[in-house]
This record gives sequence, C-alpha cells and structure tokens, in this order.
Amino acid sequence: MFGIRFLMALCAVSITGVLAAEAAMLDTGSGVDPARVYYGSAERFRRPADLVLSQVFAEIPAWRRVREEGIPADDPRYWLLVKRANEVFSEGVRRAAGREGHDLVAEHGAVRTGEAIPDLTRRVIEEVRGRE
Repeated sequence: MFGIRFLMALCAVSITGVLAAEAAMLDTGSGVDPARVYYGSAERFRRPADLVLSQVFAEIPAWRRVREEGIPADDPRYWLLVKRANEVFSEGVRRAAGREGHDLVAEHGAVRTGEAIPDLTRRVIEEVRGRE
C-alpha cells in the first residue's frame, strides 16, 4: 500500500516533531506536546489528565483482534479494525474526560504544568472495555 520510503519519511517527520516539542518543553519547564494530545486543546486548558495509550488499546476489542489474529497491515481487515479501535478510543477518552471534568487528555508525560497530572488510564479502560 505505502512504499517503504514513504513510511520511513513519515516516521522521520513524526520523530522530528516530537523531539522539537520535547526540546521546547525542556526550555520552559512546562507545556504540552500537541502531537500527543488525545482530547482538548494544547493551547487552552484548565484541568489536564493523562493516560497510557498502550494500556487502553490493549483493552479495545477491535485492537485485540488485530493482535490476537496477527492481522497484517496489508490486509484490508486491519485498517477497518484500526479505524474502529480509534473510534472506540476517542469516544472512551471523551466520556471519561467529561465524567471526571477534564478538558485535556494527553499521553503520560506530554503535559508539564509543575503540578501532578491525574492519570485517567483506568477510567478510559472502563469506558472502552467490551465496546465493539
């Protein structure tokens, strides 16, 4: 589907962006890596939370099916299941954030405010578990 050069270039661009965001956060001691925000705005928030994406995805049925059946990326089912897993994830994050009163949810370590950031991983897992 995609050539290896395209995928390598995409990875290089992604890594460069993450490194630049990390460097900016280190310079100021606070901030948000916008590439790792799953819900809300990195520029405007009051009550952030974080989560561990891999732990949440491990509980999403569509993603578990991909992993358990070893469905390769060149199989059309892979992309349908990944799309569904992303939908379930996004909805779970939105619901958990709303219930807990958070206006920003990002990957663990992506938000630095100088204060402790609540971990929403378990709450999001509760929202996604069993959702097809």
